[in-house]
Amino acid sequence: MNAFPCLGRVLTLALLGWGVPLSALAQPTNLINDGTTAANLSLLANQFGTAGAAMLLTPEADGLRAEQSAAYPDFPVNAVWYAPAVRPVSDVYGVLADVRPASANPEHVPGVMGWLDPAAGRGIVFRVVPGVFGSFQVAVIDLAAPSAEANDGTAGLFHLDGTAAQPLLGSAWGALGEYDPGAFVTLHLAFAAPTAADRAVLSNVTARVTARAYQGGDQPVGDPIELLTTLPAPAQARVGYAAKLDTLFLPGGVIGHVKNLRVVGAVEVINRPPVVALTSPADGARFTVAPASVTLTATASDPDGSVARVEFLRDGAVIGTVTVPPYTLPVSGLAEGQYTLAARAVDNQGAATTSAPVRIEVVDVPPVVTLSSPADGASFAAPAQIELRAEVSNPGGQALERVEFLQNGNVAGQAIAPPYQVTLGGVAAGAYSFAARVVYGGGKTVTSAAVAVTVTGVTQPPV
Repeated sequence: MNAFPCLGRVLTLALLGWGVPLSALAQPTNLINDGTTAANLSLLANQFGTAGAAMLLTPEADGLRAEQSAAYPDFPVNAVWYAPAVRPVSDVYGVLADVRPASANPEHVPGVMGWLDPAAGRGIVFRVVPGVFGSFQVAVIDLAAPSAEANDGTAGLFHLDGTAAQPLLGSAWGALGEYDPGAFVTLHLAFAAPTAADRAVLSNVTARVTARAYQGGDQPVGDPIELLTTLPAPAQARVGYAAKLDTLFLPGGVIGHVKNLRVVGAVEVINRPPVVALTSPADGARFTVAPASVTLTATASDPDGSVARVEFLRDGAVIGTVTVPPYTLPVSGLAEGQYTLAARAVDNQGAATTSAPVRIEVVDVPPVVTLSSPADGASFAAPAQIELRAEVSNPGGQALERVEFLQNGNVAGQAIAPPYQVTLGGVAAGAYSFAARVVYGGGKTVTSAAVAVTVTGVTQPPV
């Protein structure tokens, strides 16, 4: 399932002529975004001169509220919220959006953008500038440009006679006519193949650009704009909403509302891959008990469908699969060594994404045991009573089973919990070696250094 249920994989619609009622356009159009959510849109904005200004798109009852955060940029910030998962199949298509400026003041400039190359940050916008001296405008936006002139202008736009278009009425601008800034207006920006006549006046022309506004039902409003462009056709064209707060004297503010972004023409829905991260264990984690038991945990989501499964990988090989959240997998029996772990999410259309790798190390850290009593070289009188006492530290967190006390290599007693001590009574005269041995982890052992003890006294002759 994708995030655009009104779209098929490829839908082909005819583009009709211009200067006609909106209802005369080929129907149905492909609805890309209805204005109730911005979840399927990505933002592109000026790369330079923003002074930290953020461009925001927030769902409201009247559509998506476009605004600029509080800042005084070096020049007005252009922004486009485009649909990364939908693209026109050919260079012949139309893009429409319903827009309404925040006021009748000319600084509130909403619009629609097509011919957008997200990689280059460049596209062609059709927008409305309200106010007494306002206009409908077609412009080229270059979000990577370092100056206002290069960021927003008419470079690459031409009249039908091949002369360069200008930011003027009768050129790249059209009069507003009976336009009402208090109501939504539908902006329709279309791209068509250049004609032979177009190529005759402009040899490197790439498209004929037509812009038309509709309001008050479906009737045209204001002057239409027809131009030629020499901008290269984007290899991966996208469409979107556009907005600009066209002033340097306001510290941000609402620009207007936008909704019902749609395309007339053949479109392709591109399956976006899932997003996945391995959240546990942490990269560089060290496990000090071998064989180790580790629980792998991942988060996964899909921007335009659903996650079918999450596969967990150890050193590139799948060791387990989980189909429903929470995505966790207990793994046991990890011997000493280094491992590279990852999670791979697969969506409902088969697209897969592998997380960043997580590297862990398993090192078996044994407990440390010392025989603290008796002291090495101690001497007792027979028959002796000798207290054996051991100190145990467990830096690796091993499962301790017992401490055995060894007399001349043989177990003379044991303790299963601290304090680890036993008392030997009636020890006859002689030389003895005592040590403590810890049993842990299912039968593994570690033994302390031995201490030598002498028991002196009269040895009774055998009877």
